[in-house]
Amino acid sequence: MTCPELECPLDRFDATQSSTFSSSKKNEQLSIQYGIGSIEGIYGQDQVCLTQTHCVPSYTFGLATSTKDLIFKPTTRDTNTTLQSNGIFGIGNDRLSPNTPFIKQLVQAGVMNRAVFAIRLGRPTGGLILGDGMMDDTIEFEPVLENAYHYWMIGGDTIEVVAGTGSSVLYRHSFETMRGVIVDTGATLSYMDTTVVEDILMRGVGVSHVVLDRMSGTYLIDCQQLESDKKVEMVFKGGYRLSVPLKDLVIQQQQEDACLFGIAGWLQNDNNNVTERMRREGWILLGESMLRSSYIVFDMDNQRVGFVSEKRSSSRGSSRYMVCIKQVAMVTMIGIWLSW
Repeated sequence: MTCPELECPLDRFDATQSSTFSSSKKNEQLSIQYGIGSIEGIYGQDQVCLTQTHCVPSYTFGLATSTKDLIFKPTTRDTNTTLQSNGIFGIGNDRLSPNTPFIKQLVQAGVMNRAVFAIRLGRPTGGLILGDGMMDDTIEFEPVLENAYHYWMIGGDTIEVVAGTGSSVLYRHSFETMRGVIVDTGATLSYMDTTVVEDILMRGVGVSHVVLDRMSGTYLIDCQQLESDKKVEMVFKGGYRLSVPLKDLVIQQQQEDACLFGIAGWLQNDNNNVTERMRREGWILLGESMLRSSYIVFDMDNQRVGFVSEKRSSSRGSSRYMVCIKQVAMVTMIGIWLSW
């Protein structure tokens, strides 16, 4: 059984072209529900290489036979897009997987000395950096929570909107109890309680410049906010302050007069069990919109997440640890799957 063309419209993995591929011995079925989208499929094993020297000899990965809301055929509006996501390279917390995750298997194969990796989402360049060659004293770490439910989840204390100089706080919301904050590089938007999002918009943008799309829970704002000098800042349990320029949260839409705001509220009564639980728990999900101004380090060995601001990390990513991955979305979930 292969994936229908409408659900897997791009290039596919061809097992007949691999001399090292083997199908799953138990014909195990694959079923994953993401925050947005889902896949069904089967498992296979093969040598998986990120470069000629970054290989795991026999890795179990997924082959999608059906996808929903994950892979889309390029349209005429995508003429400036050079890469299309055609699968997921999961690098989630190893607590999430019943098997040894890819990063730790690289350590077992002697390719890396520690289960540490970093992701840089900054524009125009970004990438995945493997190993501890990037580790230094400029990285500020936050511990993964004990009850993190297998996510890269750290503790959130306060969220603020500040003026450009940082001297004037326009809005501050201190959570009564510590909030779980999921660091998810695979999500485009960031999500939190709707009331908090609307307070951020009121103080940062102005209510007269905001339109709510009730179907998606997203907000459209005036594109002139690209010139704003305000910042949205989140203070974590360990004291690190993630500072995000408001203009980084303004996402331009092709052929649209308004722009999309990079933070959305959780939808109530969402049919997706994953996002509905996140809403009920009061969790916050930090996606690309709030992470692209930072360089993020994930330390599996010590169960912690580190941050360096984009300005301080501008010299990073030039070492032999940099890996460029084409046509596969890097997300902080677990596992690897491709179209079949």
